[in-house]
Amino acid sequence: MKITVIGATGGTGRLVVDQALARGYEVRAFVRNPQTLPNHPHLSVIQGDLADTAALAGAIAGSDALLCCLGVHEKKNVTVMQRHLPHIIQAMQQSGVERLILLSAYGVGASMASANCLAKLAYNTIVKDVYADKAQAEKQLPASGLQWTKIYPVILTDQPLSAKTETRLLKNTRKVNGFSKVPRANVAKVMLDSIQDKNTCLETIVLAASGAIIDSAIKY
Repeated sequence: MKITVIGATGGTGRLVVDQALARGYEVRAFVRNPQTLPNHPHLSVIQGDLADTAALAGAIAGSDALLCCLGVHEKKNVTVMQRHLPHIIQAMQQSGVERLILLSAYGVGASMASANCLAKLAYNTIVKDVYADKAQAEKQLPASGLQWTKIYPVILTDQPLSAKTETRLLKNTRKVNGFSKVPRANVAKVMLDSIQDKNTCLETIVLAASGAIIDSAIKY
């Protein structure tokens, strides 16, 4: 398996890289600052700018999938995904790589409807700009021609991989209780597991603590 990771130096992206290497994957990391990544025989670090579509397409070419783990720290006037996702889509189209695993967040777009009242308040205030940026950018996916999967985790922690998490497709999620939390390590695992899972193509996966998701569907 050959994958390209964008956002590889972030909290979740670094775990995606580490777990992919542990699985024996060939990993390419397209980053602005290559100095924070380890030396590994199966890791190729490519320094570049996401606005350079040609360079990005060259980095992606030959990959089985691209995993995008871009995130932001600021909360106001955020346009990170609206600026960069078009370049990522274009580069994938140019390189012929169709599989995209996109890290987003629970509460973005239509997923907010299944959140509880307090969570909705937070999504509409504290992270309003971040979530609006993600939602607007993700509107480009249906017409992209890509085989995408969106990963919507709840609040992230830096705890080790946990067995006390669960996933549902968003279309099978009726409600997510409370302010559930999941480790970034589990998010990385779900992203990697999704690459070859055809049931997740053109779908959104909700990831939360065990028992937090209420629905009447069977786990995929």
